[in-house]
Amino acid sequence: MNITGNEASKVSSIEGWQFQSIQQAARNVYGNAVIAPYLMFAGSDARQYDRISKNTYRFLPVQITSEDLNRMHGTNEHVSVDNYLNANKFYTEVILESNK
Repeated sequence: MNITGNEASKVSSIEGWQFQSIQQAARNVYGNAVIAPYLMFAGSDARQYDRISKNTYRFLPVQITSEDLNRMHGTNEHVSVDNYLNANKFYTEVILESNK
């Protein structure tokens, strides 16, 4: 048996304005949301950006229910209209917060 894989992506800083912009954008859309770093066990496209970016943040700006988790990457995967609209608001807020 031969096991293969990729190296993990770099750890991104929570000290800079970039992470603070994401935190504030989430609060602007979701009120008193707690935004905290976590360990992601799955692979993501973030590793592709390690060569050109000091920090790469993975953030899904939707509120996921247990039913949503059962559909993740499967049959009938979708988000609600409210989640879609809030995700768009979040990305707008990230741009506005990053411009401060």
